[in-house]
Amino acid sequence: VTITIAIMLFTGCSQSIHPIPTYDISKVDFSKSKQWKEGESCKGAILMIIPIGLSNSVKDAAEDGNISTVLYTEQDIFDVFLLNILYHHSCITVYGN
Repeated sequence: VTITIAIMLFTGCSQSIHPIPTYDISKVDFSKSKQWKEGESCKGAILMIIPIGLSNSVKDAAEDGNISTVLYTEQDIFDVFLLNILYHHSCITVYGN
């Protein structure tokens, strides 16, 4: 039991979160946001060993929405329990044309 708990605690440290590119949104015309396409890419894990989804990259989200010009991105992260051991879910949503 002790070994199992130790493995669960220390494997969370091996996760890397890739930085999301930042954009200067001061020049983005949000009045036309209803016309934008939307794409999403998600990944996660249950108990850190059962994968859910394959990716959470801007590139994959843009491909999902058939977007060639990314205007705005959002990141959503949801964790349950200490260091995302029980459940972790991360999504990137991109908006553009």
